[in-house]
Amino acid sequence: MSITHPISYSLSRYGFILCAVTVALATEAWAEIYPCPPVPPADSEFWKPMSYSLEAEGKSHNLIAQGQIQPGEARRLKDKLTSAMRLPGGINEVLLNSPGGDSVEGESIGRLLRELGIPTRISAGSFCVSACSVAFLGGVFRTVEAGGTYSVHMFSNFANLNENAQLKNSVNALKKMEQESAKYAADRYQFLLEMGISPEVAKHGFTIESKDISCPPLTILKRWNVDNS
Repeated sequence: MSITHPISYSLSRYGFILCAVTVALATEAWAEIYPCPPVPPADSEFWKPMSYSLEAEGKSHNLIAQGQIQPGEARRLKDKLTSAMRLPGGINEVLLNSPGGDSVEGESIGRLLRELGIPTRISAGSFCVSACSVAFLGGVFRTVEAGGTYSVHMFSNFANLNENAQLKNSVNALKKMEQESAKYAADRYQFLLEMGISPEVAKHGFTIESKDISCPPLTILKRWNVDNS
């Protein structure tokens, strides 16, 4: 049986209001940027396309997902999980270590993990940045170990554009990006509501410029229900 949360209904009905509020919030430089540890070096597996490996844990297994989230990643992850869940003991957790990547794909991964009821973990020494921080929220149980890093920042439609491209057809392009950004903001709030996460996650992330990252401490992650262990 599907139950529609009243807040979710209001969001879908009055999404344009949330979009306007989100855009306004994103222009305010009020957010504290929490310090982050150094990320892995540029030649590490962390920056390569996402790869998957299994590690035994007791009578079960953990699936380690490491690397950049590419288009189609949710489908690839589903294939890996489907195979791994047939093993004796099945899957215990998905361990994430990723600099992010395709943000929409991050939401798809999150919904997949929630559908399958699989917990997520950021182990000590691992990073979960940008799109990964969205995927992580899909875990039915979520754990950020001491020494693990959960990091957020504002999404950017300009991240993959060079200066010349930005100047071409600037008015039409900016109008389209404005519409896409508003829809993206509403979608992100909807996703957080579905995952049972405080909207403070988006409120904080939307105020951190996309060129920066913020790594909230565990006390804040627990307050936001990001870590619900």
